[in-house]
Amino acid sequence: MTDPSFLDHPPLTQRVNAYDEAHLGLYLRLLVADEEGADWREVVAVLFEIDPVREPLRAKAVHAGIWHGRAG
Repeated sequence: MTDPSFLDHPPLTQRVNAYDEAHLGLYLRLLVADEEGADWREVVAVLFEIDPVREPLRAKAVHAGIWHGRAG
């Protein structure tokens, strides 16, 4: 992971915000992983350094938050 400052629940706004701009590289990596069909557990482990076995609820919540409610 390149930036440990991600939030489990990022701010939701109607437009791209400063948080989105600061994490653009991460968002691009998420899109590539999705396009390649990467397993969600591998994505959260690699990009967010969250162990989906040790922290299954957090891992699922972060992964779900990636795709739900993002307007930007």
